[in-house]
Amino acid sequence: MDENRKMWGSEVVLTVLLAALIAPAEARAQDNPPYTAYWSFADLMAGENARYPKIARISEPGTRESPNYTGFFFYQCRQFDPTDRCVLGMRVHCQNRDVRPADRAEIGFIDLQDGYRWTRIGETAAWNWQQGARLQWRPGSDEILWNDRSDDGRHYVCRVYNFQTGARRTLPWPLYTPLPDGASALTHDFERMKHGGTPYVGIGDKYADQYAPKETGIWKMDLNTGDATLIMSLDQMARTAYPDGPPSSGCLYFFREGWNP
Repeated sequence: MDENRKMWGSEVVLTVLLAALIAPAEARAQDNPPYTAYWSFADLMAGENARYPKIARISEPGTRESPNYTGFFFYQCRQFDPTDRCVLGMRVHCQNRDVRPADRAEIGFIDLQDGYRWTRIGETAAWNWQQGARLQWRPGSDEILWNDRSDDGRHYVCRVYNFQTGARRTLPWPLYTPLPDGASALTHDFERMKHGGTPYVGIGDKYADQYAPKETGIWKMDLNTGDATLIMSLDQMARTAYPDGPPSSGCLYFFREGWNP
């Protein structure tokens, strides 16, 4: 088994363990749930003879000649609709290599009450192996959000699909994470990310020759209008992190941001 597959295998195991650790609150009310639930990490590490829920594959594997690899790719995003019937997913047709500019992924959902039927609602040319296309349900809404390249291929955008009406719209910025009330979202320069498994490929970084440009950083975008405000520049972050001056080379960028509880 190569190192990439070992890495992904470890992440899958960790995901399963965390799923057991943060099982739905309803499980607490069950006298004898059909699986083991741990309410602290210490209990998890000391646990023995754990019982696991029954696992069923819900994604279509495709064929040997044209395989499908369907996943959700990252945590802290809403994958299930409010009724827990439909599960979002991103389907790709390659593995064990870097993403290339021509690679496109399908965006859709799986109906858990209709034979695991896959419905394709769009596609994306803005994704990476670690976080996918930031696919997720917009909180408090029937809208589904994901990142893509703009139609002219010059910048990244957020595609919006209304699950109930089928209406579509495009926001002029990509998104990272929405506010819990769904009104706005935080975002950053996806074309600037550099470390393994994270680059969005196909669009160059216009500030590539600058360590920490003052013109960009973390933005707050209105999810209704698409208007965005810069709330923390890379220059501000560099001056905070390096009060005696930034490194002489390199590239400072934001990779993740989030809201306090």
